[in-house]
Amino acid sequence: MLKAVLWDMDGTLIQSEPLWAQATFEMSEIIGRRLTPELHLTTIGGTFTHALKVCLDHAGAEWSAETHEHYFEWMHTRMAQLIPHAEITPGVPALLDALASEQVPCFVVTNTARRLADGAIARVGAHRFAGSITGDDVARGKPDPEGYTAAALQLGVRSDECLVFEDSAAGMRAARAAGCCVIDVTKLPTFEGVGVSDLRQWYETMSTVKNFDSLYSELVDRAASRPEGSGTVAALDKGVHALGKKVIEEAGEVWLAAEYQSKEELAEEISQLLYWTQVMMVARGVTPDDVYKYL
Repeated sequence: MLKAVLWDMDGTLIQSEPLWAQATFEMSEIIGRRLTPELHLTTIGGTFTHALKVCLDHAGAEWSAETHEHYFEWMHTRMAQLIPHAEITPGVPALLDALASEQVPCFVVTNTARRLADGAIARVGAHRFAGSITGDDVARGKPDPEGYTAAALQLGVRSDECLVFEDSAAGMRAARAAGCCVIDVTKLPTFEGVGVSDLRQWYETMSTVKNFDSLYSELVDRAASRPEGSGTVAALDKGVHALGKKVIEEAGEVWLAAEYQSKEELAEEISQLLYWTQVMMVARGVTPDDVYKYL
């Protein structure tokens, strides 16, 4: 059951991404070399620290705590000048009000620092949100799931009872890793005309479909809680050697299905291979993010 809606801020609630892009390009020029459009794409949705490292590496400049502090202050001064010009995403205020009328709480989760985030949230209407998690409130920003996990905890709901609106790959990875259902707003034509019933329908559809991150979160939970009769727990107790044999067995089944069986049968075998691979990941403490960095 849908119990809360969690919102990314930049590029979702307000159209501030072009302003962040402008400031990031300006910062890279000050550092010594303007970012390429391709390199800039790698900074979208991430932390300021990551963006600064990209700029420094591109310019061949060295990292230091003093450099970080200097450009952190520069960036936030510049964005304080630009944020008041950010456009509120059309249709968002009406949807927020509709959710409030049906007592579905909303919460903001952003990598942006508190002193900038509060102004942007106020522009949308701080009264429309039960609270917010900003970049200052977590040890690890998106793509780490800490922010979304903390938001659900503050609201007193489970992560899998939350629907998230996100526009960046890093944000979507964070939300999925937390166990939330995620809507990619870049694929949503508009918020105008979207109602609470639409959100409930999207949630119900998405909550029945597993993805790589949500399956991993589910397996980690099982490993920690050790429910009686769990096949996952029994498999983990047998150790890595037995799990490795199972992964090899399932890989063979995928090969045979690809050669001789239908598309649906192949898909089923692939799902089993993914499941056992993830059980192995849990056993060894390997996370999806550990895997993604090599893709």
